[in-house]
Amino acid sequence: MGHWQQIGRDNREERARRAALPSWRRAIRTHAEAALVAVAWVVAGVLVWMVLLAR
Repeated sequence: MGHWQQIGRDNREERARRAALPSWRRAIRTHAEAALVAVAWVVAGVLVWMVLLAR
């Protein structure tokens, strides 16, 4: 099996594993990922703000 076929098989297995989760767990995961991205943006904004004030 080639490299890309292996990646495709792994992706299919991961999608099947996620689809088998209860809907409330999928929702928690989705919201948790969105919350982490939002926190990262806030932290990045605060760091930029601090750098600009340090001048």
